[in-house]
Amino acid sequence: MTTDSWPAAPALGATFGAVQLGTYLTLMLFGAFALQVHRYVRLYHMDCTLIRGFVAVMMALEIFHVVLCMHVCYFYLVSNFSNRNRLVRCNWSINLLPLNTGLAIFVFQAFFARRVYLISSKYRLLVVVAMVLSFVELGFATTATVEAFRHQTFDQFWHDTWTVSVALGASVTCDVLLTGVLVYVLHHSRTAFGRTDSIIDGLIAYAMNTGLLIGMFNVAALVFALVLPNNLIYAAVMIVATSLYANSLMAVLNARQVFSLSDRHEPATAFRIEHMTQTTRSQHSEAEQWNVPQLDDAHEVVLAGKIMVTTETVHDMHMGPHSDAASTDIEMAEKVDDKVYTIAM
Repeated sequence: MTTDSWPAAPALGATFGAVQLGTYLTLMLFGAFALQVHRYVRLYHMDCTLIRGFVAVMMALEIFHVVLCMHVCYFYLVSNFSNRNRLVRCNWSINLLPLNTGLAIFVFQAFFARRVYLISSKYRLLVVVAMVLSFVELGFATTATVEAFRHQTFDQFWHDTWTVSVALGASVTCDVLLTGVLVYVLHHSRTAFGRTDSIIDGLIAYAMNTGLLIGMFNVAALVFALVLPNNLIYAAVMIVATSLYANSLMAVLNARQVFSLSDRHEPATAFRIEHMTQTTRSQHSEAEQWNVPQLDDAHEVVLAGKIMVTTETVHDMHMGPHSDAASTDIEMAEKVDDKVYTIAM
């Protein structure tokens, strides 16, 4: 293709201008992500290797994501702003964005699929379906990157934006499936105790709000990719969505200091509602399954927690004034739907 046959320079507002706005938002989200990683390293450095691996991979992908976005903006809007032949060509940094986004989404969904897998064997089929969708998303994101490198110009790549649409559709479906399962299980773990139900309501709201925000950006990117495939608005939305995935993963891990869900009979899963204040050194073996760090003032925290639980137990179960005082050191247990849910606040 000769120089005179290059397509006309694209309108910057709906292409690289949109990418620049997405980069601005991504840089702000990267600051929040870095803060959350710093907090995680300080509080949860004793996490198992698998969890730390999720964090390390997501951190590497997010750093590379930010580098790619900044290079795209500098290459097209600074170095080659007045070079029409460069503005119409696909650069390596913008070509790698779909693959980087696909990998970040895959890591996030694998993390949550693992959580659902550990809940109960009856949900494992849904986990398989979710992971198939996640692999589909990653496969089509990789295909988009390959096609971008194969084509010389954006005009040639516009015909293959359907690969991006398929990847986004699979991602949205997988996110809805995983979030729906978690919300369903949380809702059906409600008890007759006000404090427990309050914690469960908070967990449901947290899961829905996190999934809703990511879902809104993914749906918006999908719509723009289908309706306006000849510009980069969908790419700008995907850029922000990638950082939201990274921040959501770290927010979930750091939220364990406040509460965590775990099944009493399933290791490392979620249905014993615990206030994640730290236990004493004598309770290290129990706390270790949650990877919770030990604090020096744990005695006071545990004592206060037991007093609060005992007070609520007396109130909810209408225990008489002559109840044994030794019950203050006994965990409250309630049998619901043939499952025992232990509340250790």
